[in-house]
Amino acid sequence: MEITHREIFGVITIVLSALIFIPLIISTIRGKLKPHPITWLVLTLSGLTNTLIMFFNDAGPGAWGVVTGVIFAFILTIVAFINYRKTSRISQLDILFFFLAIVALILWLISRDFAVISVILLTATSVFGMVPTFVKTWKEPRSESFYTWSVLVSMSIFGIAATEHFDFVNLFRRTVSIFHDGAVILIMIIRRRKVPEDKELVDKES
Repeated sequence: MEITHREIFGVITIVLSALIFIPLIISTIRGKLKPHPITWLVLTLSGLTNTLIMFFNDAGPGAWGVVTGVIFAFILTIVAFINYRKTSRISQLDILFFFLAIVALILWLISRDFAVISVILLTATSVFGMVPTFVKTWKEPRSESFYTWSVLVSMSIFGIAATEHFDFVNLFRRTVSIFHDGAVILIMIIRRRKVPEDKELVDKES
C-alpha cells in the first residue's frame, strides 16, 4: 500500500498536535502558563464541528490533526478552568465574546446545508473565542507560550498541505487560524518588550 504525501503531512499534524498540547497542559497544571478557558472552550466546540465539516467534505488526512487537537483541547479546557480560577476571573468582555461565539455556532447549525456560509460562521466562532486570549495576552504577555502558538501556526500550514480537496470550505478556517494564532505571537513580542517581567508579576499579585 503506497503512502501518499498527504498522509505523511496528516501524520505530521497529529505529531505537532501532541507536541503542542502535552507541554501546554503540563505547564498549565504547574501554573507556569495561563491559557484562557473561554478561548479553549470555544476552540474545542468549533474544532469539533469543523472536524465534521472536513470529513463530509473529503478533507482526508487534512482532518487528522484537527481530530487530535479537539481531544487535547477538551482536556486543556478543563485544566484551564481549574487553573484560571486560582489567579483571575472571567470578565464581562470574556462572557460577551463567548456569547457571540455561541451565536455564530448556532447560526452555523441553522445554515450547515450551505457550506461556504457555514465555514465563515464557524470561523467567526473561533475568532470571537480568540478575543479573550488577545486581551489577556496584552495584559500578561508571559501568560502564553511562543512555542505553543508557533507550532499551532505550523500545524495549520501542514494541515493545508495534507488536504486532499482544495476549496474554500477546507482552506478558509485554517488560513484564518494562521492569522489569529500569529496575532497572539505578535502581541507577545510587542508587549514583552514594553512590560517588564517584574511589573507583570506585581500586576498578577495585586
